[in-house]
Amino acid sequence: RLLMNSVGPTELFNELEKANDLALELLEDLTDDELGELFSEGLDILQLVLELSPHSKDFAADVIPKAIEFVDDPSNYATEREYITHRSEFHKAEVYRVSYEFLRRFVCTIEVVLNGDLQNLHFHQPLTAMFYMQNASKQHILETVPFSSPDIKAKAFIQMCQEVHEESKLIRQLSKFSILTGSTRRWAQMN
Repeated sequence: RLLMNSVGPTELFNELEKANDLALELLEDLTDDELGELFSEGLDILQLVLELSPHSKDFAADVIPKAIEFVDDPSNYATEREYITHRSEFHKAEVYRVSYEFLRRFVCTIEVVLNGDLQNLHFHQPLTAMFYMQNASKQHILETVPFSSPDIKAKAFIQMCQEVHEESKLIRQLSKFSILTGSTRRWAQMN
């Protein structure tokens, strides 16, 4: 129903606020392939936006949303119609901003040196890295990557990341098991 053209921006905005937290809980149960099936087009567009934005300030200003102020008080407007129009524009902008930020959390950026130039590389972050990667594992990688040569550093980093990814997939599988039932089980899985 919310995907129909007849739904107004205010109604969509009110539903989006509620759905955002629920969506994160549901996404935690998806595999990386399932996330790709659901959001690959949006994530690819976001990667393109992040790639092009540094080259054009006008493009970045038009595409990357910013929080805007809106005082929800009809007495600030000359007519009710003007108030409804501004509220509708605000809700449209907020739906776009919340949607952008929702997808943005799945795209990471790293700096790499290619042909002697520092470049930004944007990529889809695996769900297992978002929800199940332990801080101790991240810290271990940072502390133990050898810096003797760029080739050795790259190979060791990739090997360590693969090991941590396997660890996070195991943690994800283990998190599905619990001796608790019902709502207490879901709470235990989240905490």
